[in-house]
Amino acid sequence: MLFQNRFLMMALFMAQLVINPIHTLPSSQPASSGLGDNAPGPAYGPAKGKLREEDTHRGDATYYSPGLGSCGQQSGNQDLIVAVSHSLYDSYEGGNQDGNSLCGKSIRASYGPNSIVVSVVDRCEGCSTNDLDLSPAAFRRLSPLNTGRLHGIRVS
Repeated sequence: MLFQNRFLMMALFMAQLVINPIHTLPSSQPASSGLGDNAPGPAYGPAKGKLREEDTHRGDATYYSPGLGSCGQQSGNQDLIVAVSHSLYDSYEGGNQDGNSLCGKSIRASYGPNSIVVSVVDRCEGCSTNDLDLSPAAFRRLSPLNTGRLHGIRVS
């Protein structure tokens, strides 16, 4: 029963990611929405740009030292980028290669009154499905680095 509930939650979560775009950050490479149209778009979010509570997912956020990410892009500590969970990343078209349709998508992460939009450039092996691994610059926009881990961030 637990497996069935987790599978259903994951299926609903994944459907939400593909169906509900909000906006896109500029990218050096065009990204696909995962629907075969090669249009850039976000990884999370509601239709027509309106953030609704039911379109928001909760998870944890940590930070890491970026480098050459799974999307084939070199990033640094000052870039506003994110690594998403391996389970989310691998579920998108292109698998875990630099042709993944999730690459370049934007994600809004909020913690308390702070919010940031980051671009997907990498895959996080140690992250749970809704968790984010942010660059230090992105993490600092949500909380001081010495916090280490943010519990209950809102991801859209």
